[in-house]
Amino acid sequence: MAKPQPRRIPSDDCEVTINGEVYTPHEGEYVEMLVGQTVSEISAARRFLELQPKFAALKGEDDENQQVTALLDDAFEGICKSLAGRVVSWNWTDDAGRPLPPPDGTSGPIKNLRAEEVYYLIGCAKGEPPAERKNG
Repeated sequence: MAKPQPRRIPSDDCEVTINGEVYTPHEGEYVEMLVGQTVSEISAARRFLELQPKFAALKGEDDENQQVTALLDDAFEGICKSLAGRVVSWNWTDDAGRPLPPPDGTSGPIKNLRAEEVYYLIGCAKGEPPAERKNG
């Protein structure tokens, strides 16, 4: 049996919000990735999604920002490592239209993305890019 092949996913529906404005920075671009998730990737995504109640519990603490940043750092590290093994290539560009560094199997190129772009890739890895979700 052959190994699964990367899937090319048009990224027209990847949205980021900057100063209240919604942008589609990867319109006309694509990402190629191996879809499906391992148990460790599902676990990393679950830990990431469970952060919201932890943030709420930190509200008003003297060191709230530092604790939130530490939680985010740990969560993003796991997510970026997972995605690094999934994202095979892309033709994504930055805000100035320059090509982003190509995925190389390390978390470095993924860490340079905006949070919304990482969320988008998580959905794609699950096989659920926004344009293909049944509930829109």
